Amino acid sequence: MNRYEIICKLDKDFLILINKGLLPVHLLAWKTIYETYLTEIKNNKKMVTYLYLADFYNLSETQIRNIVKFMSS
Repeated sequence: MNRYEIICKLDKDFLILINKGLLPVHLLAWKTIYETYLTEIKNNKKMVTYLYLADFYNLSETQIRNIVKFMSS
């Protein structure tokens, strides 16, 4: 089970843990970015998807790769 699956399994508890300060807020943004990655990877190659997400979220390609790596491990 990877981190993304664990976060999805927490569902409402995930937001409660963020609100209580037990989890960092950026995990919510990373979850959204990873969900977009999962959608886009179905239609594009990996590098194209990284470039698209980097442009869409105004992040670097390296940051996108690190987010994907973190969420999928």
